[in-house]
Amino acid sequence: MIAKKINFNIYMYLLLPGLILSVFAVPMFLYSVEHIYLYILVAVQSYLIGCTPFGYLIHRIRTGEDIRNYGSGKIGTSNVFRTSGGVIGLLVLCLDASKGIAVIYICRQLFIDESMLVISTLLALVGHNWPVILSFKGGRGIAIAAGTLLVLTTIPALIGLAIFLPVTLISKYLSLGSILGVIGAVISIVIMTFFGIYPIQYSVYGIIAGVVIIFQHRDNIKRIMSRTERKIGQPAVKIK
Repeated sequence: MIAKKINFNIYMYLLLPGLILSVFAVPMFLYSVEHIYLYILVAVQSYLIGCTPFGYLIHRIRTGEDIRNYGSGKIGTSNVFRTSGGVIGLLVLCLDASKGIAVIYICRQLFIDESMLVISTLLALVGHNWPVILSFKGGRGIAIAAGTLLVLTTIPALIGLAIFLPVTLISKYLSLGSILGVIGAVISIVIMTFFGIYPIQYSVYGIIAGVVIIFQHRDNIKRIMSRTERKIGQPAVKIK
């Protein structure tokens, strides 16, 4: 019998949005049937907001080239930082973070409940990482998650930043700082939820977003362990 090779990424693209939607499916439907159409509209809109590829667009406008052909092949802040410099990288960081903030703003204006708000922000994260308009080749989710956490859970977001900065400066690995910062932020959210500071939905967001982000850094983790990860200051090279 010939073993069939399964492309795990394809399954992630197909199953992850459904998994996220199912987390709060029951309370969403119990809340009121009349809200279903609004929820569907907000969910789709959130994913599409996440799909906006600021890193890709800015690099394409500046150089005429596809940023996915350089460095890590991602369209997020760290790859833009390596290919276009710190100023452009900071611009993309702010724009990507604003996507999460925009989704929260829309949900608040529509008086969306916390469960659907979390689903919407997670779908925005999925859109950022796997944008349909770029054949599902996006970023890693750090910036958009940072923007989301900064609004929903400010203290854990700052704790994550407090971990990210020294780890990155000492190790010179952006990826290591990002991973440990995410872990620190998620643990902080869970602890503060336990003490009643945040609703359980925020912990669900933190855990799912954290898992997704670390999954997106799996190649970085391998390179860190083999000591081949690029350090700050090393430019992105063209992918052969």
